[in-house]
Amino acid sequence: MDRSDTLKIENLERQINLFKNQPIYQTLFDKIPDLIIILNSDRDAVFINKAFYRVFSFLNSEDAIGKRPGEIFSCINSTKVPGGCGCASVCEYCGAYLSIVQALNGNDSTNECNILDNSNNSYSLRVKSSPTIIENEQFIIFTLIDISNEKRKEVLERVFFHDILNTATSITSISKLLEMDLPDEYSDYKKMLNDSSNRLIVEIVNQKQLLQAEQNKLKVEKTKLNSLQFAEVMIGTNSSYSFVKDSKINISKDFENFDFYSDSALIGRVISNLLKNALEAEYPSGTVTLGAKENSESYLLYVHNKKYMPKDVQALIFRKSFSTKGMGRGIGTYSIKLFTENYLDGKVWFESDEDRGTSFYIELPK
Repeated sequence: MDRSDTLKIENLERQINLFKNQPIYQTLFDKIPDLIIILNSDRDAVFINKAFYRVFSFLNSEDAIGKRPGEIFSCINSTKVPGGCGCASVCEYCGAYLSIVQALNGNDSTNECNILDNSNNSYSLRVKSSPTIIENEQFIIFTLIDISNEKRKEVLERVFFHDILNTATSITSISKLLEMDLPDEYSDYKKMLNDSSNRLIVEIVNQKQLLQAEQNKLKVEKTKLNSLQFAEVMIGTNSSYSFVKDSKINISKDFENFDFYSDSALIGRVISNLLKNALEAEYPSGTVTLGAKENSESYLLYVHNKKYMPKDVQALIFRKSFSTKGMGRGIGTYSIKLFTENYLDGKVWFESDEDRGTSFYIELPK
């Protein structure tokens, strides 16, 4: 440890003791119902009020004091580089980091951020950073509001008032047509009715599964599956959406045929979400590839499309409530990571390159 590190630690300890030894500051901030963290100019927490610990009861002062916000919440990006929270390349897109930087420049700043921790818990927060001077030193009053319920409400409103309503409307329209005396060529509407009905059920089941997963109530039932048969089902299921248009799903040239064990409903939902995202990225026309490989210790499923994801989008993938499709979306990639890593004992990651496009990988253990 060099001299600069020693001085930084000594300065942090002195600032922490400043708030410990001044009851007036503790009394003042503890009486405020907002969730407050006092940060120093290095973005380290020197004081956290009681309201914060009441909401995030899994934390305690010994774990949190002296850390930066991302480290307090065990953000997956806070351990990517030695500098910690705010030092990884993706941190420049974090709403909390941007808000704090604005405050360090002397400006009040309000922003939203989504934090994903190492256990795949996702936090949706509205943060406000305000610069202040205490005992002739610069500090930041960092205020947090948990807006997870607000974001979930937006998603549910989107699902039930848009997606499910559209499907239900299609069912009603086709049902009315079938009541009429129509020529045989209109028999295709029967298939459309069946597809729409199944899609409606899937949407409702998906929401139920996600809620159970977040409440740690989801039961996993693994059965024997065949990779090629599974791929054919996935292609058939996901080729009839309106956003597919002139796009198509192909099986990769190096696709390997093997048997594996997994929960068919969960792995089906994971791959379906990946395929739908890839098809939407390729809209109105393009090719999406579904692949499978087997190695000595695991099975690998992957979905590839030719479009590149910008860096700011990559930084927020797997975050709850984040979507490139607008407000009220953003459950897809979040649920992919939640189901794969918390329930299927697997691992999910992605690669995106301007020349090669984007691939999402699902690795399942043998």
